[in-house]
Amino acid sequence: MKLSLQVLILLIIPSLLCSRWINDRTPQNFNFYDIPPITPRDNDIKPGFRNAEGEDLPTLPSTYHVIGPFPAGVREQGGDVLEAFGGVAEVYKQYLKNSSDLITYPSELADGGEVRWKSVSSTGGNVAITYEEKDGVRWQKLTESFGPSVIYFSGWAVGNITTKVSGEFLFSCIGCGGFYLNNKFVRADPYRTNQYWSLIQLSAGTTYTIYIPIKGYSQSNFQIGLCRVTFFDNTNDEITSTPGGIQPGGYFSTSNKQKLSGSYISIPLLNKSNKTFKNFQSRIIYADGSQSPTRVLFEPRIEPKHFQTIIIHLGEYINSESFKIELEANNLSQPYSINVTLPLIKESDPIRFSFLDADNSVQYAIALRPLQKCTSLPLARCPIIVTTHGAGSIPEWLLPHYPRQQHAWVLSSEGRGAYAYDWSGPQFINAATSLTALSHLTRTLYPDQLINKERILFTGHSMGGHGCFVTTTHLSDYAVAGACAAGWIRFENYLPFYTRTSYSFADNQLRSILESAIGDTSPDLYLENSKSIPLMVRTGGDDEDVNPYHSRRMARINDQLHARSNTTYVSEIPHKGHWFDEIVAGDVMQDFFTKHAGASSAVRPKTPIDFAVQTMTPSRFAGRGGIRILQSVIPYRLSKMKIKRSDDDHQWTIKTLNVKRFGFYEYDDRRERIGVPKRLVIDGDVVDRGVIGYLPHYMLCLNKVWSKCDDDDWYQSKQRSPSTYGPLVQILDGALVVVYGTLGSADERRVLSEHAHLISEKLAQQGRHSVTVIPDVEYSGSYFEHEKYNVILLGGARLNKISRDQVGNLPVVFETNGYGVGPYRFEGAGVGVVFLSRFLNNNVNISSHRIPFYFEKLNVEKSHALAVVVDGLDDQGFRLAFGLLPLGSGLTVPDFAVVTPDFKWKSYGGLAAAGYWGNDWEFDERSSYVDTTYVSKIVRLQ
Repeated sequence: MKLSLQVLILLIIPSLLCSRWINDRTPQNFNFYDIPPITPRDNDIKPGFRNAEGEDLPTLPSTYHVIGPFPAGVREQGGDVLEAFGGVAEVYKQYLKNSSDLITYPSELADGGEVRWKSVSSTGGNVAITYEEKDGVRWQKLTESFGPSVIYFSGWAVGNITTKVSGEFLFSCIGCGGFYLNNKFVRADPYRTNQYWSLIQLSAGTTYTIYIPIKGYSQSNFQIGLCRVTFFDNTNDEITSTPGGIQPGGYFSTSNKQKLSGSYISIPLLNKSNKTFKNFQSRIIYADGSQSPTRVLFEPRIEPKHFQTIIIHLGEYINSESFKIELEANNLSQPYSINVTLPLIKESDPIRFSFLDADNSVQYAIALRPLQKCTSLPLARCPIIVTTHGAGSIPEWLLPHYPRQQHAWVLSSEGRGAYAYDWSGPQFINAATSLTALSHLTRTLYPDQLINKERILFTGHSMGGHGCFVTTTHLSDYAVAGACAAGWIRFENYLPFYTRTSYSFADNQLRSILESAIGDTSPDLYLENSKSIPLMVRTGGDDEDVNPYHSRRMARINDQLHARSNTTYVSEIPHKGHWFDEIVAGDVMQDFFTKHAGASSAVRPKTPIDFAVQTMTPSRFAGRGGIRILQSVIPYRLSKMKIKRSDDDHQWTIKTLNVKRFGFYEYDDRRERIGVPKRLVIDGDVVDRGVIGYLPHYMLCLNKVWSKCDDDDWYQSKQRSPSTYGPLVQILDGALVVVYGTLGSADERRVLSEHAHLISEKLAQQGRHSVTVIPDVEYSGSYFEHEKYNVILLGGARLNKISRDQVGNLPVVFETNGYGVGPYRFEGAGVGVVFLSRFLNNNVNISSHRIPFYFEKLNVEKSHALAVVVDGLDDQGFRLAFGLLPLGSGLTVPDFAVVTPDFKWKSYGGLAAAGYWGNDWEFDERSSYVDTTYVSKIVRLQ
């Protein structure tokens, strides 16, 4: 099977063949449901998929019974209206029992405040659900009062699938985040790529009910597809590769050798057998029979009927552009081979290259070389233009719109996928690691065009325009300028949250805690960090996808911060929409690029005499003016520093808000112009010159007064640091393994294993992660125990051996029939908990730990790893807690949450507790919310 040379979107095979839900299980909400809002108008199914035909295939529904529309909140977890009435399965049962469409349910989206079942026909698996005035739904009237967000709705479509023969089938649902087949949850294809499938075992003569949660903007389209498992590859009965891998990119012809542009390849594999495959080995075999050794990295382990991406290091050189990769593993009866052909990269070609990201996954980027050498520029290095793509876009589509620059590299990373994480979290890190990877490549191949990582011009379009705002404001000491096109500011401004059902059940304190979890993706809040950094905003005057309001707002804020009108270069083109040919390039953009990333402008903008440093979390902010905030007094409240430098730089006067620890780092301005201040006055405390130095060995701490910290080894202590500061989604920033418990009953082991694979396969779909799933009994002594891996532990101390071993390190107390969070005890049916914790392991090898360049010189590689624990007091509690895992973008989950059955219909209003741990991983009332009506006992120390 030859891997495509085009960019490949991951194909996910979340096989649930050997597992069943517990018998009394009924469908409940999972955050997987959310269909990504590409634009409010983008509801078309992408063409190209055809259902296979044949008498032996199951019969898809010709009619669906549909209930809706119900209110929905964008990126809101839980909150299914029907759960208050028993859930969709019970509601559907009542509908069939009464054989009547007169049964109604409440919804503010319809006339009279009620909706009823209706029938929708389906042909070829295609389903189009619309609500119009004849259905009692008047969208125009609603939008006149509430804006376009009000048309985002939810509902359910229910149908029957009949089978004539037993067998394994590949299912897909294009345009939905997941569905239930009877009581089995199956992930689907929310991004409409036609490439995400699930492997399902069906029995002959059985009728299966399919429950599809629907979401959309005034309408919802989806397509059910199925085919035989041999659809991909029938050359091996036990294992098969699936589309979605990443190739090294290409090769350069250097003397008599062929050097790879990237040394890594990823191959998604589906285990079709009933055996577990591990201890993989690989080799390259050329057409002439010669061989080259390769190495399978990171100890992949693939359980029966499941999927994982394996990663292979090919080395630096190949003997021929075409070759075969042969794989072997224990229990694999015969080797499995994949054919690969790579292109020659010529002098003027874009350079596509693969690299290892911070989480040990393989990612790729494409770069354009400068036309000229950079040896005459400062440090004999080239500036670099980093461009971030929009939702649904990829570098192959975006980069051709940028011309090659005279003295600057142009770099476009795939960003872990066409959608991924809105250029936050792992995608933000990916932009940095792709730059580091390109820097390494230039050292070998282009020594006269080396990269200057402290001369970055950030640019991007749409979601990438938001990415441009984020990178410019979070990496200000590395930025020469920002040129952000058609970018939205915050997602909650782009598609507002006010239609969330939880807003009727959660008070402002709880909402503020939850929404603080995405506060670090608010570039308007961070814009003061970029004072003096040239900023251009570019937009079409008639943009209906990202209204010009966003660009104008950022321009207004930036002008206010500089106290000078027209500080921001606003390029708004009348009568143009969201995309036009010159929006990311053209003369206006090219002039800006030349002015700020050309040979004559390769000096950074000078840090102002008065400047600010502010962040919501130390984990996502690289610093400003050579100052980095390392700890807050109260986590996840804004930490701020106002700095005033004397004219001769002899004294810096600093005022702080919510800052516990900070330090100085070396960067270009610090070395060339500013220097370390001789005297510091911090909140009125005078700090002597003798204790002022650079990170990681010199830090200043607030302990009644400001002074030099006396714990230089704090990264190795139990305190929180930038690499462990949370919120819970930070678990995805580094290498990750999922460990499921085996200490419970057979049913409990099965449920934990199922959900472990849901995590692995969802993350592969969301951001090309390569996450191994392993039982607790195999974790001890494994590769993952001895390397620095973050860990998701499914099952608490009763069910998971590793959770039990870590009990003394965990901030939640596991009791016989409940949980202790600070002084509060939670008990009862349907109660579950999900929380972030330090993960202490004295055997960790830190030497191989990869960190983004903006974390360099902080010793973060010496800090402990992270764990996320998911547990429930019963099956329902576990599933509800699992549904809170933030495995996508923009989900408002803090460090910990205690969930109750009310979460199913109240969403976040059904949380018993939520919040952020303190700097010592302790419960902190100041950053937490507790609903004491759910508390069974309060234990306060005397």
